[in-house]
Amino acid sequence: PFYAVTRAASSPLTVSANGVLSFTGGIASFSTTGIPNASPPNAALYPFWDDLQQRPAPDGICVKTLGVSGSRRFAVEWRNARFWSGSLATFLTFEVVLNEADGTIDFFYPTLTGGTAAEITQASGSGATIGVENDTGQVATQHSFNTAGSVTTTTALRFTPQ
Repeated sequence: PFYAVTRAASSPLTVSANGVLSFTGGIASFSTTGIPNASPPNAALYPFWDDLQQRPAPDGICVKTLGVSGSRRFAVEWRNARFWSGSLATFLTFEVVLNEADGTIDFFYPTLTGGTAAEITQASGSGATIGVENDTGQVATQHSFNTAGSVTTTTALRFTPQ
């Protein structure tokens, strides 16, 4: 369940290049806002919402389901993304894991490196929204909004069902 809404396996899921997953199909603009916010996207997970660009395969956005029914984990990884107008020396790898057994949502940040001094600060969350938001955009758990130092390469966040 996500904010007391259980979704079918066939429910739509939109994965944005800008670091957002939405269960209602709203597209994430490159311009971030704090959450909660009634504007789309809603019913969303924001592991690192910023103005991002994905590199070509084998990098980019990867998805995988692991485990057996009742204890599956669904993972979405943004692998080696960079800031839209940033240097090629920036590497941002972060992922979301949805846990079927207990409904928890995990965010992991294995690589957040910037190619310039400004990008090092940006890679720590200075331009990102990080958190989870319900279907209407009225309730959210915001870890951070445009806050430098809010995530590092050792950060792991867990959100529990409400």
